[in-house]
Amino acid sequence: MRFLPLFAVLAVSLTSSVPAHAKGKILFFDLESQSGTRGVAKRINASLQSWVNSSEGLSSFYGKSLAETRRLHCKSAMLKRSFHACLARIGVREKADRLVLGSVLPSGANYRVVITIVDTANPTKVRTITERLTAASAQGSALEAWIQRLFNRLFKGAAGYLIVTCNIDGVHVAVGKQRAGRCGTGITRMKLSPGRHRVSFRRKGYFTLVHQVEVRGGETARLKLALRLVPVPRPRCDPPPAKPVVAVIPGLTKKQRATQTAWRVLFFSTLGTGIALAVAAGFTGFKIRALEDEKDYLLRINQLGPSTEYFDNLINVCNSTTLNAELADVCNRGERMSLLTNTFIGLSVGLVATSAVFLYFAYFAKPKPRYDAKAKTAAASVQMTPLLWKGGGGLTATLKF
Repeated sequence: MRFLPLFAVLAVSLTSSVPAHAKGKILFFDLESQSGTRGVAKRINASLQSWVNSSEGLSSFYGKSLAETRRLHCKSAMLKRSFHACLARIGVREKADRLVLGSVLPSGANYRVVITIVDTANPTKVRTITERLTAASAQGSALEAWIQRLFNRLFKGAAGYLIVTCNIDGVHVAVGKQRAGRCGTGITRMKLSPGRHRVSFRRKGYFTLVHQVEVRGGETARLKLALRLVPVPRPRCDPPPAKPVVAVIPGLTKKQRATQTAWRVLFFSTLGTGIALAVAAGFTGFKIRALEDEKDYLLRINQLGPSTEYFDNLINVCNSTTLNAELADVCNRGERMSLLTNTFIGLSVGLVATSAVFLYFAYFAKPKPRYDAKAKTAAASVQMTPLLWKGGGGLTATLKF
């Protein structure tokens, strides 16, 4: 029992020797740099650690250099997930919640600062921020103010501000799909979360403006807008509508419809008859051809000469006195059939030509317009009216419009 106080003291000493795992413990690696940027990199790293240690709920400590860590422990490329996972294991051994690493590289006369934050509990959750540091801001109090803004963006998540000035009042402002107020000729200040925002400006009668605005924590972005009026189409100066025509053409009267029907009947009748006669002429032509073959046959059997004589001089053959009765009958029938064929052809041509005239009157000729007796005529007219006077008689002319 006498050793009990000793064990108590030993337990207390062992407990107090174990470092407490402070909330928001951050392990800093040095920022990689080149010969011309080493001073700026050390100043940024030291100031960031100072800001972390002075913030409530955050603490920092410095680990090994990043180059040595990569050489001894994590040999993967700096941007690979395996490298971040390896660093996260080191952070877990050091009981750190987050790791801070990065680089400062020259960019012309200025600098490009890249800061990466790795969550040790979730190495795939990596946040990388790239900032531009001008040569004029890399010294003295200007650099300290720049580092403060960088700290707010990295750890505080401080909101940024957007100051907007419009050329007219009553402009509706929307950030994304959310209304954010109105803009006017005075200064309008809006508080926004860090990041890129789509800001639109609308007013009835003006063109809508849309801007992509980058807002950084603890900083103020500015916009000066000039909304333009939507042009209003000028009214057309059309001439006054013309007065309606007084004389109108109404529908066809009963008499006009009957006349038109008669012309159509004549057209189809004459055309059909002409076509029928043309067909009949074709049949009689075939009959004439058969009689010619019969004549040729009779000439051969009666030895009245070769058949070519008949075709060369048909009239002389049929008028010859040496013809027998059978050949004379064939000649007479052929002559009558030829006359009938020519008559059919002539009548057919005449009827078809006449049907063309009937076609015009049946379908293309316009009926004469009828005028409204109660309305005034559109054309000028001269009306002669007899007038009896006490001292005699006469005529007066009245010109009406």
